Amino acid sequence: MNYVVPNFGVDQEIKDHEANIAVVEEKLGHVFTPKEAVDGPAKDYKVPNFGVDQDIKDATESISSA
Repeated sequence: MNYVVPNFGVDQEIKDHEANIAVVEEKLGHVFTPKEAVDGPAKDYKVPNFGVDQDIKDATESISSA
């Protein structure tokens, strides 16, 4: 519980990623600024409900008989 967790700093892969982003932003002349969606993506579609899968029915039956 009370043990020390070492901090080795930022991973080299993250440093490389940030450097690559800086190079691309410089080349394109545009700074990427992601915006967080407030309500998430639109959900104007319906997900069909086909009921319980046959595998689930079989597993439930096997469990109850055991």
